[in-house]
Amino acid sequence: MSKTVIIYKTKYNNTKKYAGWLAIKINADLYEISDIKSSDLKNYDTIIFGASIENGYNEVNDVFVLHKDEILEEEPKILEKSKHLMSRIYLDDIDVLIVNEIGKNISGTGVDTNIVGRFLTNAASGGPNTIKLGFLDISEKSGGNANGMGLADFISKKFQNKIDFPATYINAITSTEPNSVKMPLVLDNDKYVFKGCVKLCGALNLDDIKLVIINNTKELDEIYMSKAAFENVVDKSKVKKESDLFDIPFDKEDNLDLFKK
Repeated sequence: MSKTVIIYKTKYNNTKKYAGWLAIKINADLYEISDIKSSDLKNYDTIIFGASIENGYNEVNDVFVLHKDEILEEEPKILEKSKHLMSRIYLDDIDVLIVNEIGKNISGTGVDTNIVGRFLTNAASGGPNTIKLGFLDISEKSGGNANGMGLADFISKKFQNKIDFPATYINAITSTEPNSVKMPLVLDNDKYVFKGCVKLCGALNLDDIKLVIINNTKELDEIYMSKAAFENVVDKSKVKKESDLFDIPFDKEDNLDLFKK
């Protein structure tokens, strides 16, 4: 009797879900790619590797099944399609980008580097030209792992107090990228992070500052922009205005009071 194995790699568990359904349907063994050794593959007659294309809301957009002879021709087309489905902030230039939370449950680097326009290697590029970047908090599910904080110019004291340094440093060492955990400037509260970014972004007129606030790079269905930022959106059809301008809300400790848990 022939044996089949399904191997998958997933970021947000969507591929795991679909691979699991398929494994039940065809009575196949199921492994995450890091849980199976190459030497184990000789025990199988059929090997299926699963990966899906997701849209900007982390939902499966397409699932492709290719014969081995089709991969070289079809995979570049699928890759190009996936690029068009990626989440993004529809600005080419951002003076100040504030990210409410980063975390390992959001991205391996805490944030999606393509969205914030910051990279830890010269081998990668893309996203907006972001002048100043501030991180305010670490997600609860990240467990204090602050990998990616090295991308920011400023973090809050609240952020610093949540850092699990052993876990964060082990992550940086195993990923061979120590720059990802270099400590940015630490300011007392969120309001000071805003002020620090605004002060050093280089804009001469406050009304001209293209300021953007997001909860995290995984959730871009809710984005806050200054007037100047909204006026410079590159594709207005992709952005819907939900309210008039308002002052950025802070709580009594001067921390951002915008995204409800």
